[in-house]
Amino acid sequence: MPITFSDQLKNIRSGELDEELAEALAKCVRAVNAKGGKASLTLKLSIQRSGENGGYLKVSSTYDAKLPKMTPIESILFADDDGILLDDNPRQGRIFDPEPRRVEPKVLTQNFPTTVETIIPRQSTPVVVNQDTGEIITIDHN
Repeated sequence: MPITFSDQLKNIRSGELDEELAEALAKCVRAVNAKGGKASLTLKLSIQRSGENGGYLKVSSTYDAKLPKMTPIESILFADDDGILLDDNPRQGRIFDPEPRRVEPKVLTQNFPTTVETIIPRQSTPVVVNQDTGEIITIDHN
């Protein structure tokens, strides 16, 4: 029964090739998990007889790990007439300002009375609202 390839691989370079291939394989797997795409690991073994009757073989090894290429990251930008890249279309207005603008209340210059008569719908009696306190005062017309 033949010895397995993995068992024979441990004999090449005193097991160093086996360790290097294990790390190269792990590097390929990590890269595919992180980036997607595909990786490959190629092992090349060259075997030749030493001399005519040397009784031993020379085994040389090389390997190549190809990791997935990074997918280019794209940005969608617009250009103005001067060739400047912008993140918004210069031919359209912005829907939202980059930062909310604070709108200052207008100061009224007229003097209003401190109480205003307001009629609340579905009530037959008008009410007076005190603007300073918010208190509703009903008026009895009897």
